[in-house]
Amino acid sequence: MADYLQMTDEDYTDSYINPSLSISGRDAVQTALTVVGRILGALGVPFSGQIVSFYQFLLNTLWPVNDTAIWEAFMRQVEELVNQQITEFARNQALARLQGLGDSFNVYQRSLQNWLADRNDTKNLSVVRAQFIALDLDFVNAIPLFAVNGQQVPLLSVYAQAVNLHLLLLKDASLFGEGWGFTQGEISTYYDRQLELTAKYTNYCETWYNTGLDRLRGTNTESWLRYHQFRREMTLVVLDVVALFPYYDVRLYPTGSNPQLTREVYTDPIVFNPPANVGLCRRWGTNPYNTFSELENAFIRPPHLFDRLNSLTISSNRFPVSSNFMDYWSGHTLRRSYLNDSAVQEDSYGLITTTRATINPGVDGTNRIESTAVDFRSALIGIYGVN
Repeated sequence: MADYLQMTDEDYTDSYINPSLSISGRDAVQTALTVVGRILGALGVPFSGQIVSFYQFLLNTLWPVNDTAIWEAFMRQVEELVNQQITEFARNQALARLQGLGDSFNVYQRSLQNWLADRNDTKNLSVVRAQFIALDLDFVNAIPLFAVNGQQVPLLSVYAQAVNLHLLLLKDASLFGEGWGFTQGEISTYYDRQLELTAKYTNYCETWYNTGLDRLRGTNTESWLRYHQFRREMTLVVLDVVALFPYYDVRLYPTGSNPQLTREVYTDPIVFNPPANVGLCRRWGTNPYNTFSELENAFIRPPHLFDRLNSLTISSNRFPVSSNFMDYWSGHTLRRSYLNDSAVQEDSYGLITTTRATINPGVDGTNRIESTAVDFRSALIGIYGVN
Protein backbone atom coordinates (compact mmCIF):
# COMPACT_ATOMS: atom_id res chain seq x y z
CA MET A 1 0.00 0.00 0.00
CA ALA A 2 1.20 3.52 -0.72
CA ASP A 3 -0.41 6.47 1.10
CA TYR A 4 1.11 8.85 -1.38
CA LEU A 5 2.45 7.63 -4.69
CA GLN A 6 5.32 9.96 -5.39
CA MET A 7 5.69 10.63 -9.10
CA THR A 8 9.29 9.95 -10.10
CA ASP A 9 11.11 8.18 -12.89
CA GLU A 10 11.04 4.96 -10.87
CA ASP A 11 8.86 2.15 -12.21
CA TYR A 12 5.91 1.58 -9.88
CA THR A 13 4.23 -0.88 -12.23
CA ASP A 14 6.25 -4.06 -12.03
CA SER A 15 4.72 -7.45 -11.38
CA TYR A 16 4.54 -6.88 -7.62
CA ILE A 17 1.68 -4.43 -8.10
CA ASN A 18 -0.48 -6.54 -10.39
CA PRO A 19 1.07 -9.90 -11.30
CA SER A 20 -1.76 -10.72 -13.71
CA LEU A 21 -1.41 -7.53 -15.75
CA SER A 22 0.34 -8.03 -19.10
CA ILE A 23 3.44 -6.10 -20.11
CA SER A 24 1.36 -3.84 -22.32
CA GLY A 25 -1.02 -3.19 -19.44
CA ARG A 26 1.86 -2.17 -17.20
CA ASP A 27 3.12 0.08 -20.02
CA ALA A 28 -0.25 1.84 -19.96
CA VAL A 29 -0.08 2.45 -16.20
CA GLN A 30 3.51 3.67 -16.38
CA THR A 31 2.67 6.03 -19.24
CA ALA A 32 -0.24 7.49 -17.29
CA LEU A 33 1.96 7.99 -14.23
CA THR A 34 4.58 9.70 -16.39
CA VAL A 35 2.02 12.04 -17.94
CA VAL A 36 0.45 12.95 -14.60
CA GLY A 37 3.85 13.47 -13.00
CA ARG A 38 4.94 15.81 -15.79
CA ILE A 39 1.69 17.79 -15.64
CA LEU A 40 2.02 18.17 -11.87
CA GLY A 41 5.45 19.67 -12.43
CA ALA A 42 4.19 21.96 -15.17
CA LEU A 43 1.32 23.29 -13.06
CA GLY A 44 3.74 24.79 -10.57
CA VAL A 45 4.71 27.62 -12.96
CA PRO A 46 2.81 29.62 -15.59
CA PHE A 47 2.10 27.44 -18.62
CA SER A 48 3.20 29.93 -21.27
CA GLY A 49 6.90 29.77 -20.41
CA GLN A 50 7.22 26.02 -20.99
CA ILE A 51 4.42 25.18 -23.37
CA VAL A 52 6.49 24.04 -26.37
CA SER A 53 8.67 21.60 -24.44
CA PHE A 54 5.64 20.44 -22.45
CA TYR A 55 3.69 19.57 -25.60
CA GLN A 56 6.73 17.87 -27.09
CA PHE A 57 6.99 15.71 -24.01
CA LEU A 58 3.33 14.67 -24.28
CA LEU A 59 3.72 13.85 -27.97
CA ASN A 60 6.85 11.80 -27.34
CA THR A 61 5.17 9.95 -24.48
CA LEU A 62 1.80 9.19 -26.08
CA TRP A 63 3.07 8.72 -29.65
CA PRO A 64 6.68 7.61 -28.94
CA VAL A 65 7.52 6.49 -32.50
CA ASN A 66 4.66 8.26 -34.23
CA ASP A 67 2.37 5.26 -33.89
CA THR A 68 -0.52 4.20 -31.68
CA ALA A 69 1.18 1.46 -29.63
CA ILE A 70 0.64 3.30 -26.34
CA TRP A 71 -3.03 3.87 -27.11
CA GLU A 72 -3.41 0.18 -27.92
CA ALA A 73 -1.83 -0.58 -24.53
CA PHE A 74 -4.45 1.62 -22.85
CA MET A 75 -7.16 -0.42 -24.57
CA ARG A 76 -5.66 -3.80 -23.71
CA GLN A 77 -5.15 -2.77 -20.09
CA VAL A 78 -8.85 -2.20 -19.46
CA GLU A 79 -9.88 -5.16 -21.61
CA GLU A 80 -7.85 -7.38 -19.29
CA LEU A 81 -9.30 -5.81 -16.17
CA VAL A 82 -12.96 -6.13 -17.15
CA ASN A 83 -12.66 -9.15 -19.46
CA GLN A 84 -14.42 -7.35 -22.31
CA GLN A 85 -12.95 -7.01 -25.78
CA ILE A 86 -13.41 -3.81 -27.77
CA THR A 87 -14.99 -4.65 -31.12
CA GLU A 88 -12.57 -4.67 -34.03
CA PHE A 89 -14.45 -1.88 -35.80
CA ALA A 90 -14.46 0.39 -32.72
CA ARG A 91 -10.78 -0.34 -32.05
CA ASN A 92 -9.63 0.37 -35.59
CA GLN A 93 -11.76 3.50 -35.83
CA ALA A 94 -10.41 4.86 -32.55
CA LEU A 95 -6.79 4.07 -33.39
CA ALA A 96 -7.05 5.70 -36.81
CA ARG A 97 -8.48 8.86 -35.29
CA LEU A 98 -5.82 8.85 -32.55
CA GLN A 99 -3.10 8.68 -35.17
CA GLY A 100 -4.66 11.70 -36.85
CA LEU A 101 -4.84 13.59 -33.57
CA GLY A 102 -1.18 12.89 -32.91
CA ASP A 103 -0.21 14.14 -36.36
CA SER A 104 -2.37 17.27 -36.01
CA PHE A 105 -1.08 18.02 -32.51
CA ASN A 106 2.47 17.72 -33.76
CA VAL A 107 1.78 20.24 -36.53
CA TYR A 108 0.16 22.62 -34.02
CA GLN A 109 3.08 22.28 -31.60
CA ARG A 110 5.57 23.20 -34.33
CA SER A 111 3.43 26.12 -35.49
CA LEU A 112 3.20 27.38 -31.91
CA GLN A 113 6.96 27.07 -31.53
CA ASN A 114 7.55 29.12 -34.70
CA TRP A 115 5.12 31.83 -33.62
CA LEU A 116 6.58 32.08 -30.11
CA ALA A 117 10.04 32.47 -31.65
CA ASP A 118 8.85 35.43 -33.76
CA ARG A 119 5.48 36.88 -32.76
CA ASN A 120 5.78 39.68 -35.30
CA ASP A 121 5.80 37.30 -38.28
CA THR A 122 2.30 37.53 -39.75
CA LYS A 123 2.63 34.20 -41.55
CA ASN A 124 3.53 32.39 -38.32
CA LEU A 125 0.55 34.06 -36.62
CA SER A 126 -1.97 33.05 -39.29
CA VAL A 127 -0.65 29.48 -39.38
CA VAL A 128 -0.75 28.87 -35.61
CA ARG A 129 -4.18 30.44 -35.33
CA ALA A 130 -5.53 28.21 -38.10
CA GLN A 131 -3.87 25.13 -36.60
CA PHE A 132 -5.36 25.83 -33.18
CA ILE A 133 -8.87 26.11 -34.62
CA ALA A 134 -8.39 22.98 -36.73
CA LEU A 135 -7.00 20.90 -33.85
CA ASP A 136 -9.88 21.92 -31.59
CA LEU A 137 -12.35 20.73 -34.24
CA ASP A 138 -10.37 17.50 -34.65
CA PHE A 139 -10.88 16.77 -30.96
CA VAL A 140 -14.57 17.65 -31.13
CA ASN A 141 -15.04 15.14 -33.95
CA ALA A 142 -12.77 12.45 -32.49
CA ILE A 143 -13.86 12.21 -28.85
CA PRO A 144 -17.26 10.59 -29.54
CA LEU A 145 -15.34 7.71 -31.17
CA PHE A 146 -13.78 6.99 -27.76
CA ALA A 147 -17.22 6.74 -26.15
CA VAL A 148 -18.86 4.17 -28.39
CA ASN A 149 -22.07 2.73 -26.97
CA GLY A 150 -21.37 -0.57 -25.21
CA GLN A 151 -17.60 0.07 -25.26
CA GLN A 152 -17.44 2.94 -22.77
CA VAL A 153 -15.64 1.03 -20.00
CA PRO A 154 -12.89 -0.68 -22.05
CA LEU A 155 -12.28 2.61 -23.90
CA LEU A 156 -12.22 4.69 -20.71
CA SER A 157 -8.42 5.05 -20.45
CA VAL A 158 -8.25 6.27 -24.05
CA TYR A 159 -11.11 8.69 -23.47
CA ALA A 160 -9.49 10.16 -20.34
CA GLN A 161 -6.11 10.71 -21.99
CA ALA A 162 -7.68 12.20 -25.13
CA VAL A 163 -9.96 14.68 -23.34
CA ASN A 164 -7.02 15.69 -21.17
CA LEU A 165 -5.20 16.79 -24.31
CA HIS A 166 -8.28 18.67 -25.52
CA LEU A 167 -8.59 20.65 -22.29
CA LEU A 168 -4.88 21.45 -22.34
CA LEU A 169 -5.33 22.77 -25.87
CA LEU A 170 -8.36 24.94 -25.05
CA LYS A 171 -6.48 26.81 -22.33
CA ASP A 172 -4.12 28.13 -25.05
CA ALA A 173 -6.89 30.47 -26.20
CA SER A 174 -6.68 32.19 -22.81
CA LEU A 175 -2.87 32.22 -22.92
CA PHE A 176 -2.28 33.30 -26.51
CA GLY A 177 -5.66 34.28 -27.99
CA GLU A 178 -5.06 38.02 -27.80
CA GLY A 179 -1.73 37.62 -29.57
CA TRP A 180 -3.42 35.55 -32.27
CA GLY A 181 -5.90 38.31 -32.95
CA PHE A 182 -8.94 36.74 -31.28
CA THR A 183 -11.49 39.20 -29.91
CA GLN A 184 -12.22 39.22 -26.19
CA GLY A 185 -15.58 37.65 -27.03
CA GLU A 186 -13.88 34.79 -28.90
CA ILE A 187 -11.42 34.24 -26.08
CA SER A 188 -14.28 34.14 -23.57
CA THR A 189 -16.13 31.65 -25.74
CA TYR A 190 -13.17 29.29 -25.73
CA TYR A 191 -12.77 29.77 -21.97
CA ASP A 192 -16.44 29.03 -21.35
CA ARG A 193 -16.17 25.90 -23.50
CA GLN A 194 -13.14 24.80 -21.49
CA LEU A 195 -15.12 25.08 -18.25
CA GLU A 196 -18.17 23.33 -19.72
CA LEU A 197 -16.09 20.49 -21.14
CA THR A 198 -14.15 20.15 -17.89
CA ALA A 199 -17.44 19.38 -16.15
CA LYS A 200 -18.68 17.15 -18.99
CA TYR A 201 -15.46 15.13 -19.31
CA THR A 202 -15.12 14.77 -15.54
CA ASN A 203 -18.69 13.52 -15.18
CA TYR A 204 -18.25 11.02 -18.01
CA CYS A 205 -15.03 9.55 -16.59
CA GLU A 206 -16.40 9.28 -13.06
CA THR A 207 -19.69 7.79 -14.27
CA TRP A 208 -18.09 5.05 -16.36
CA TYR A 209 -15.42 4.37 -13.74
CA ASN A 210 -18.17 3.71 -11.22
CA THR A 211 -20.14 1.68 -13.76
CA GLY A 212 -17.13 -0.52 -14.49
CA LEU A 213 -16.45 -0.94 -10.79
CA ASP A 214 -20.06 -1.88 -9.99
CA ARG A 215 -20.08 -4.48 -12.76
CA LEU A 216 -17.13 -6.25 -11.09
CA ARG A 217 -18.67 -6.31 -7.63
CA GLY A 218 -19.35 -9.91 -6.64
CA THR A 219 -19.46 -12.20 -3.66
CA ASN A 220 -16.21 -14.18 -3.58
CA THR A 221 -12.42 -13.82 -3.48
CA GLU A 222 -11.93 -13.87 -7.23
CA SER A 223 -14.49 -11.12 -7.87
CA TRP A 224 -12.99 -8.97 -5.12
CA LEU A 225 -9.52 -9.28 -6.64
CA ARG A 226 -10.73 -8.13 -10.08
CA TYR A 227 -12.71 -5.31 -8.46
CA HIS A 228 -9.65 -4.25 -6.49
CA GLN A 229 -7.38 -4.32 -9.55
CA PHE A 230 -9.79 -2.24 -11.62
CA ARG A 231 -10.11 0.32 -8.82
CA ARG A 232 -6.34 0.68 -8.53
CA GLU A 233 -5.45 0.76 -12.24
CA MET A 234 -8.27 3.16 -13.12
CA THR A 235 -7.32 5.44 -10.24
CA LEU A 236 -3.83 5.77 -11.70
CA VAL A 237 -4.81 5.97 -15.37
CA VAL A 238 -8.15 7.81 -15.27
CA LEU A 239 -9.03 9.46 -11.95
CA ASP A 240 -5.58 10.96 -11.38
CA VAL A 241 -5.79 12.62 -14.79
CA VAL A 242 -9.32 13.89 -14.16
CA ALA A 243 -8.20 15.40 -10.84
CA LEU A 244 -5.92 17.78 -12.77
CA PHE A 245 -8.58 19.22 -15.12
CA PRO A 246 -9.62 22.19 -12.91
CA TYR A 247 -6.01 23.39 -12.68
CA TYR A 248 -5.86 24.15 -16.42
CA ASP A 249 -7.96 27.27 -15.70
CA VAL A 250 -5.35 30.00 -16.28
CA ARG A 251 -7.77 32.73 -15.17
CA LEU A 252 -8.20 31.07 -11.81
CA TYR A 253 -4.51 30.10 -11.58
CA PRO A 254 -2.62 32.77 -13.60
CA THR A 255 0.72 32.12 -11.87
CA GLY A 256 0.38 28.35 -11.69
CA SER A 257 -0.79 26.03 -8.94
CA ASN A 258 0.63 23.29 -6.75
CA PRO A 259 -1.90 20.43 -6.59
CA GLN A 260 -1.01 17.17 -4.88
CA LEU A 261 -2.54 13.77 -5.43
CA THR A 262 -3.23 12.37 -1.98
CA ARG A 263 -4.95 9.00 -2.21
CA GLU A 264 -4.25 5.48 -1.14
CA VAL A 265 -3.25 2.93 -3.74
CA TYR A 266 -3.07 -0.73 -2.75
CA THR A 267 -1.07 -3.49 -4.40
CA ASP A 268 -2.57 -6.92 -4.88
CA PRO A 269 -2.44 -8.98 -1.65
CA ILE A 270 0.91 -10.69 -1.23
CA VAL A 271 -0.39 -14.25 -1.24
CA PHE A 272 0.48 -17.62 -2.74
CA ASN A 273 -1.43 -17.32 -5.99
CA PRO A 274 0.19 -19.31 -8.84
CA PRO A 275 -1.49 -19.33 -12.29
CA ALA A 276 -3.23 -22.61 -11.42
CA ASN A 277 -3.65 -24.94 -8.47
CA VAL A 278 -0.30 -26.61 -7.82
CA GLY A 279 0.00 -29.89 -5.96
CA LEU A 280 -1.54 -29.56 -2.51
CA CYS A 281 -1.97 -25.80 -2.82
CA ARG A 282 -5.06 -23.89 -3.85
CA ARG A 283 -4.76 -20.50 -5.48
CA TRP A 284 -5.69 -17.73 -3.06
CA GLY A 285 -7.84 -16.24 -5.80
CA THR A 286 -10.10 -19.29 -5.74
CA ASN A 287 -10.33 -19.47 -1.94
CA PRO A 288 -13.99 -20.24 -1.14
CA TYR A 289 -13.79 -19.24 2.52
CA ASN A 290 -13.68 -15.43 2.21
CA THR A 291 -16.54 -13.28 1.01
CA PHE A 292 -16.24 -10.09 -1.04
CA SER A 293 -17.33 -7.87 1.84
CA GLU A 294 -14.99 -9.57 4.34
CA LEU A 295 -11.98 -8.88 2.11
CA GLU A 296 -13.02 -5.31 1.36
CA ASN A 297 -13.50 -4.51 5.05
CA ALA A 298 -10.27 -6.25 6.07
CA PHE A 299 -7.95 -4.76 3.42
CA ILE A 300 -9.27 -1.30 2.55
CA ARG A 301 -9.38 1.48 5.09
CA PRO A 302 -12.63 3.49 5.26
CA PRO A 303 -12.54 7.18 4.20
CA HIS A 304 -10.26 9.21 6.45
CA LEU A 305 -8.12 12.32 6.62
CA PHE A 306 -4.85 12.21 4.72
CA ASP A 307 -2.02 10.90 6.86
CA ARG A 308 1.65 9.98 6.49
CA LEU A 309 3.36 6.81 7.61
CA ASN A 310 5.93 7.36 10.37
CA SER A 311 7.09 3.78 10.82
CA LEU A 312 6.27 0.12 10.21
CA THR A 313 7.20 -2.34 12.97
CA ILE A 314 7.11 -6.01 12.00
CA SER A 315 6.66 -8.66 14.67
CA SER A 316 7.95 -12.18 14.12
CA ASN A 317 7.11 -15.44 15.84
CA ARG A 318 8.77 -18.86 15.85
CA PHE A 319 7.17 -22.00 14.46
CA PRO A 320 8.72 -25.41 15.34
CA VAL A 321 9.41 -27.77 12.43
CA SER A 322 10.72 -31.16 13.61
CA SER A 323 13.97 -30.39 15.41
CA ASN A 324 14.26 -26.98 13.72
CA PHE A 325 12.12 -23.87 13.54
CA MET A 326 10.99 -21.07 11.23
CA ASP A 327 10.58 -17.38 12.06
CA TYR A 328 7.60 -15.80 10.35
CA TRP A 329 5.89 -12.42 10.09
CA SER A 330 3.15 -12.67 12.71
CA GLY A 331 1.89 -9.08 12.85
CA HIS A 332 2.82 -5.46 12.45
CA THR A 333 2.22 -1.99 13.85
CA LEU A 334 1.74 1.16 11.77
CA ARG A 335 2.47 4.56 13.26
CA ARG A 336 1.08 7.51 11.31
CA SER A 337 0.23 11.16 11.75
CA TYR A 338 -2.05 13.66 10.07
CA LEU A 339 -0.65 16.67 8.25
CA ASN A 340 0.29 19.56 10.56
CA ASP A 341 -0.40 17.39 13.59
CA SER A 342 2.34 16.03 15.85
CA ALA A 343 0.08 13.43 17.46
CA VAL A 344 0.91 9.86 16.43
CA GLN A 345 -1.83 7.36 15.61
CA GLU A 346 -1.03 3.67 16.06
CA ASP A 347 -2.71 0.59 14.55
CA SER A 348 -1.65 -3.02 15.16
CA TYR A 349 -2.58 -6.10 13.15
CA GLY A 350 -2.02 -9.80 13.76
CA LEU A 351 0.08 -11.18 16.62
CA ILE A 352 2.40 -8.59 18.16
CA THR A 353 5.48 -10.11 19.81
CA THR A 354 8.64 -8.85 21.48
CA THR A 355 10.75 -9.83 18.45
CA ARG A 356 10.44 -6.81 16.20
CA ALA A 357 12.06 -4.91 13.37
CA THR A 358 11.17 -1.31 12.54
CA ILE A 359 11.29 0.34 9.11
CA ASN A 360 11.30 4.13 8.98
CA PRO A 361 10.38 5.99 5.74
CA GLY A 362 13.10 7.85 3.91
CA VAL A 363 13.52 11.60 3.87
CA ASP A 364 11.01 12.00 1.06
CA GLY A 365 8.55 9.62 2.72
CA THR A 366 8.82 7.08 -0.09
CA ASN A 367 9.78 3.47 0.56
CA ARG A 368 9.56 0.34 -1.53
CA ILE A 369 9.29 -3.09 0.06
CA GLU A 370 9.13 -6.06 -2.29
CA SER A 371 7.51 -9.15 -0.82
CA THR A 372 6.72 -12.53 -2.33
CA ALA A 373 4.63 -15.33 -0.88
CA VAL A 374 6.19 -18.77 -0.43
CA ASP A 375 4.58 -22.15 0.15
CA PHE A 376 5.80 -24.72 2.69
CA ARG A 377 2.69 -26.87 2.56
CA SER A 378 2.99 -30.63 3.01
CA ALA A 379 0.51 -33.49 3.33
CA LEU A 380 0.53 -32.96 7.12
CA ILE A 381 0.51 -29.19 7.48
CA GLY A 382 -0.06 -26.03 5.47
CA ILE A 383 2.35 -23.16 6.03
CA TYR A 384 2.67 -20.05 3.88
CA GLY A 385 5.20 -17.30 4.38
CA VAL A 386 6.45 -14.00 2.99
CA ASN A 387 9.95 -13.28 1.75
